[in-house]
Amino acid sequence: MKESVLQYVWQHKLFVQHGLISTAGQKVKVIDVGKLNTDGGPDFFNAKVQIGSTIWAGNVEVHVNASDWYRHGHDADEAYDSVILHVVYRADREVLVQGKRMLPQLELRFPELLEQRFEELVYSRKWLACSDHLHKVPSVLWTSWKNALLYERLMHKVNDSKGLLLQSNFYFEEVFFKVLARSFGFSINGPAFDALAASLPWQVIMKNRNSQQQLEALLMGQSGLLFKAYRHHPDDVYLQQLIGEYRQQQRKFGLIPIPASLWKWLRLRPENFPELRIAQLAALLSCNRHLFRDLMENVRVEAWRKVLEKSELSEYWQHHFQAGKYTSKKVQRPGSDSLTGLIINAVIPVAFAYADYKGDFELKETIVVMMEQLPPENNRIIRNWNETGVKVESAADTQALIQLYRNYCEPKKCLRCRVGHAVLTLG
Repeated sequence: MKESVLQYVWQHKLFVQHGLISTAGQKVKVIDVGKLNTDGGPDFFNAKVQIGSTIWAGNVEVHVNASDWYRHGHDADEAYDSVILHVVYRADREVLVQGKRMLPQLELRFPELLEQRFEELVYSRKWLACSDHLHKVPSVLWTSWKNALLYERLMHKVNDSKGLLLQSNFYFEEVFFKVLARSFGFSINGPAFDALAASLPWQVIMKNRNSQQQLEALLMGQSGLLFKAYRHHPDDVYLQQLIGEYRQQQRKFGLIPIPASLWKWLRLRPENFPELRIAQLAALLSCNRHLFRDLMENVRVEAWRKVLEKSELSEYWQHHFQAGKYTSKKVQRPGSDSLTGLIINAVIPVAFAYADYKGDFELKETIVVMMEQLPPENNRIIRNWNETGVKVESAADTQALIQLYRNYCEPKKCLRCRVGHAVLTLG
């Protein structure tokens, strides 16, 4: 028996509520279980119970064994003096508050199936602990839960961007550049792109934004990859030009490149190699001086695609996946799937943060609707959800399911999940 299960049973009134008797033989009626406390102190605040003929208002503490009261040191903690009821699975001893007041205790009983399913969820080694029970979950519950999860994920990203907003004095163009840069790296090179963006003052980028080649020199030089490529290909004329331009910028602004060792190529397709992705980022920045402003002028999926599609790779990168390595194959600019990924992982989070900053509820709603118009993502987490039979129709679904897996399923927070609650309580 886990204390968290007992807390869950009390919180959701999953026990037989009639005929409750305290260990002292008095009738107990639960009027209000109180509010779960996630900080220090009693487990539930502001509960209301009737014990005998007296109605009590105060706090409730939950333990597996009554003796845990002393084992946890509550007898010496004034924060527990206001406890009106001790809810336990096993009343193995009497409990005194302040050494004199006998604390009423209630042994809680509930269906064994609930505990069995909890153990099954917590100790399951399956990718998704509740996968065998998902067919029992009503579709209306799935819909409402996914809507809540999508909003939760968007707000999580808003909170993640607050540090960037403070650093930039709430200049959204700069924040968007940093979020956009990370999106160009996907999960594998996202941290390296983070470091690259952080190493470059926004003013330096703005001073070089009129020249695609200067931006390439600046970004490639700061990435550390320009010097690495030049050492292996010293006869490459274009790399020689970039080296010269970067060294001028480096001296002028005191720039320090990030380590080239941060970048990864293993298991990447050539179109996702970091040098090419940096060149694509430079192309996008050079053709849109106020990129975020341009995107926010027309908040529609197709309008956003048109803004992001304006960029063209420079002639050199049209035949290079890596610096110094020519390919006869024409290298394409980011395709439809890549643009969708940029919209989902960069444009929408920053646009939602902008709407939150402005207090624009209508814009927030528009952005959520846009998520429903975008095609679903294709990644490991979503492929696994597909195998369970869960309906996935849009980016709104995939973002919600990513949030569900990472924040509830993976850390085994089944008791905080609406689906987990349904699995535990449905017949």
